Amino acid sequence: MDAELTARRGLIDQLTEQGSIRSARVRDAFERVRRTAFIPDTPLEEVYADRTHTVAEDDGVKVSTVSAPSMQALMLEIAAPVPGDDVLEIGSGGTNAALLAEMVAPGGSVWTVDIDDRVVERARASLGRHPAPVPVRVDRIDAWEAGTPIAAGSFDLVEFTVDTWTFPSWLPAVLPTGGRVVAPMSICGVGCGWALEKDDDRLIGRASFGGGFVGARGAGAEGDEPDEIRSDDVVLAPDRDLETGWLASVLSREGDATGVVTHRAIGSLYLPLFLRLLCGPERAGSIRSASRSKANGFPGASWMRTPVWLADDGLAVIDHRLAGDGVDVFVRSFGSDGPVLAERMAERLRTWQEDEGGPVFEAIPVDAVRQEVPEAVRVLRRGPWEFRLSWQG
Repeated sequence: MDAELTARRGLIDQLTEQGSIRSARVRDAFERVRRTAFIPDTPLEEVYADRTHTVAEDDGVKVSTVSAPSMQALMLEIAAPVPGDDVLEIGSGGTNAALLAEMVAPGGSVWTVDIDDRVVERARASLGRHPAPVPVRVDRIDAWEAGTPIAAGSFDLVEFTVDTWTFPSWLPAVLPTGGRVVAPMSICGVGCGWALEKDDDRLIGRASFGGGFVGARGAGAEGDEPDEIRSDDVVLAPDRDLETGWLASVLSREGDATGVVTHRAIGSLYLPLFLRLLCGPERAGSIRSASRSKANGFPGASWMRTPVWLADDGLAVIDHRLAGDGVDVFVRSFGSDGPVLAERMAERLRTWQEDEGGPVFEAIPVDAVRQEVPEAVRVLRRGPWEFRLSWQG
């Protein structure tokens, strides 16, 4: 057995053991794709490590990467491409297109597009070194731009491999009923992804997953979200514009924290909890530590964006402390309105169970919105789309 095959099977076994690869079809695709064709001139142990690889940078900022194998496997499991599917991939590195091509053979096709000439040329060269079993087309296209040739196509699956602030307006027209979309989309600063299915004139969420991606550029770049604001080490991403000095003023007035709301295993404060907190009509945002440190009483989990609720003069934020084999979860309050928010957040947490229900995500073109929004649904309007987030439990 040659060294690359040994390394590839070692990675496959690792991804299978950790649950990223769950099906024989995804495992077979990984078995057939030589990652050295897409990550050349790199030691085998790095090529087959579960990590991202930078494809392009602008001024030291990553603008394109080859996703970590675990994320590629997770998205393929969720997208579930089948033989005969015509697939559009937005955000091209080449590796994922090769994996998709293996899964839609025979009879399918893959069209992978990117806004960056460097990325497109690299993907073409890589796919030239690794011929696919079905047609794979690579083009430089801004997928969100008006008049894109994509709008004339038809696809069973559209997979975004860039973080999407909003969807292109052409998306419903290129999908049949039951057509699928898999897309990372940050909500209030929390990185998450969605698998959706077309139903009539809207997209209905079928599954969610965690993970971060580089942001879309060009016409698909983030729109008019409020700017982050900062007070010392604390950075707040709100869902509305706030006056200069608001955060410093609120944080200087900490109220009493709630009692322990729940006890969790270490590492369990992830996507489901975030989604639950971000549902409902409350103003929301996320808070993070600029230094990724818990020093100076930082309110939240320093290694991730922690959801907050906001009022005119206050905020409430989930926090935790080590306790035994896990963490005790409680809610901290700041500002005059903080205590009321904290109690509401605590009550939401008390009634939520990680193994009950799940997030509900709908994407509706703005011109197709007909129904009133239920009280327990959070609504985001971004460009030509309205996104509705709630919890079904």
